Amino acid sequence: MIFTLEDAGAGWLDAAADFYEEHGYLRVGGAAVPGGVPSMLACFKPLLARLLGPLVHVFPPASATTGLLRQSFFSSARPISPGGLTLWLPDARTGDRIRLYPGSHRLGFLCHGQVEADDRRLGRLGEPLDLPVGDSTALLCHNLLVHGAHGLRFSCYPLSGFVRLKVESLDWFPAAALLAGLARSAGPVLRVPLLEAQVWLAGQVRLPRPPRLSLLHWVRYLARGLKGDEKGSRLALQHLLNRELAFDPPQAFWRSFDEFVVHSRMLASARRRWRVQASPAA
Repeated sequence: MIFTLEDAGAGWLDAAADFYEEHGYLRVGGAAVPGGVPSMLACFKPLLARLLGPLVHVFPPASATTGLLRQSFFSSARPISPGGLTLWLPDARTGDRIRLYPGSHRLGFLCHGQVEADDRRLGRLGEPLDLPVGDSTALLCHNLLVHGAHGLRFSCYPLSGFVRLKVESLDWFPAAALLAGLARSAGPVLRVPLLEAQVWLAGQVRLPRPPRLSLLHWVRYLARGLKGDEKGSRLALQHLLNRELAFDPPQAFWRSFDEFVVHSRMLASARRRWRVQASPAA
């Protein structure tokens, strides 16, 4: 299924968000974008606001040509947010196919490193999907979706205290938009980016204990980490590790979370501008 930007509207955004919640990716047509962040945001602003919330960080684009598969969440030395996404645009070196495993974003932490496309263990994730890549077609992949892609890559995250990069506001009234998004979004995939922003801005969130492997455990990790509860934050992470299907040993994952380093100046500035109250998150 391809969602076309020219058709974007309220119903279009809801359908795209529902598809992303279930499958962990979106193919978007009409996405011919020059290489900079401002032009990308101008093109994808409504969609990113729906998937990530009104406050985001976007890293400058970089070309990637590897055919190996991975979860983008672990592509940086210090993981930022499993609720983020990678936006792929075709470039001159783009291959004609992108492989991904639909729904793998709901299986927790699976691979800390890269996985060969012919690794037999991938069969445990279900049938792969090989998507053709064409001009003006973008692919948005959730940060926990197992995939291997080629092209121009934008890394997009909800508001995070782990990032020094400037915050982009996608709404005139982001605090109100954040609460409206929480009222509208029922599934954990769409709720987690909003709850992340709420934790960073309000310092807390009300959240019942989620089931094992739920992305909501990341929100618990942040809330406990901000309170200095090292034991509680590590326990929350353990609920995200899929011990039955993981490609790497637990120690490989835990090394990425040895420190809970917050960029205080950026976070203090964001809190002054957009402070929100903790709200029920059931």
